[in-house]
Amino acid sequence: MPPRNPFPTTDDELWYQPPVGISANDTPAMIGAGLGATLYTPSIEVELSRKLRAAADLGAVSAVVCLEDSISDDDVAEAERNVTAWFRHLAVSGWDDLPLLFLRPRAPAHLVDIAEKLGADGAALVGATLPKFTAAAADNWFEALDVASALVGHQLLAMPIIESRQAVAAETRVDELVALRNALAPQRHRVPGIRIGGSDLCGYFGVRRRADQTIYDIGPVASAIADMVNVLGRDHDGFALAGPVWEYFTRDLRIWKPQLRESLFGIEAESPELRGQLLAEHMDGLIKEVLKDQANGLWGKTTIHPSHIPIVNALQAVTFEEWSDAEQVAATNAGGARKSAFSNKMNEGAPHRLWAKKVQRRATAFGVLAEGHTFVSLLAV
Repeated sequence: MPPRNPFPTTDDELWYQPPVGISANDTPAMIGAGLGATLYTPSIEVELSRKLRAAADLGAVSAVVCLEDSISDDDVAEAERNVTAWFRHLAVSGWDDLPLLFLRPRAPAHLVDIAEKLGADGAALVGATLPKFTAAAADNWFEALDVASALVGHQLLAMPIIESRQAVAAETRVDELVALRNALAPQRHRVPGIRIGGSDLCGYFGVRRRADQTIYDIGPVASAIADMVNVLGRDHDGFALAGPVWEYFTRDLRIWKPQLRESLFGIEAESPELRGQLLAEHMDGLIKEVLKDQANGLWGKTTIHPSHIPIVNALQAVTFEEWSDAEQVAATNAGGARKSAFSNKMNEGAPHRLWAKKVQRRATAFGVLAEGHTFVSLLAV
């Protein structure tokens, strides 16, 4: 299975180190680092191949075919027939031009049921996202994953989705997250990452961010995400947690001033209208949230619209300055601090070492931009 390229149409001159992308054969840690913009699509969609092939052309390296929240109860049977027929078609026609495919079932028994219907025709299925995942349900989910893997004939990966009341309520959160960490530790070999159900977490408080806000402006949810990273994502053995979904993909009333500096786009002579287009579609809010995701230790992002894919992936690419700093830190085996090659910061061998390793892993999947280029260069192609 060839690697999926997050930037299929870029010029070689943009890169100091071109992206490698990821494939289903990579380690779970590498897959988690390289998922980027994971597109969720309803399984009722009748043209899944066309839609996901178009997403791959935009750079989607991973996609989730959803049988859960995006499908009404009345449509589940039809969605199941659509999905099983589609995977049977892929078993004959091939799937190398599609993103890595994950299924989102409704419950452990539902995962087994779909796998039983597919059998060996589920060869294209890479894994499953596990909704409403809790520590109490972990054993049931992984037992179901074992059965489903045997039915389709290969090991399926799992991406638990944290979206339960236990994981957000202040009085239960830490205990639940610690229990989740203990339950997931033995499963590390098949868990490339953990997804955060941002919409469900907001729902418990009856709140929703605007298109010019980020999820980090919602204090109760932001504190829950911080605890998730603290318990599940810290240290060298932490899991890759993905940023929550961004819900907006069209314009509406703007309250705050635009949040993209004109000077960032001034260097891109070939894209004079790009900034205006991004602002008109409220993509400045998405950009701001992805940067805050990264600042808070999250990897990639759940997306529900193709227009989000290039933006999320472009922000995963490592700048030349980041790469230079990471390489300097990685080479500093004896500790101590050194001035960066850009003479604008100090790089310390001990506290920055884990950061540097994460940058290097991201650089493998998403590449290192040539000096003088930014994510804007990728969006302007």
